[in-house]
Amino acid sequence: RMVAPIVKSIQDLKHEKDDDVAALKAENAELRAQNEKIMLRLAALEEHTGYGPKEALLPLHMLLMLLLSFAGGFTGFIVFFRRRL
Repeated sequence: RMVAPIVKSIQDLKHEKDDDVAALKAENAELRAQNEKIMLRLAALEEHTGYGPKEALLPLHMLLMLLLSFAGGFTGFIVFFRRRL
């Protein structure tokens, strides 16, 4: 008497799980397609501008050096005027 309801419950759970898996697979396929479009646009943009991740590192280092030089200059300025007071 208990076997039939248990089997039915297991079948229901399997159908729910199968539906969840199908939904996740569809979402995954959609996200992969969106990602592929973005990657193609990025590649086209990099090709058009000639500017990619490798070229972006140099200006970042230059900006860092510039900021450090300003910080050092400002520190020297503060020290110079504090000594005069």
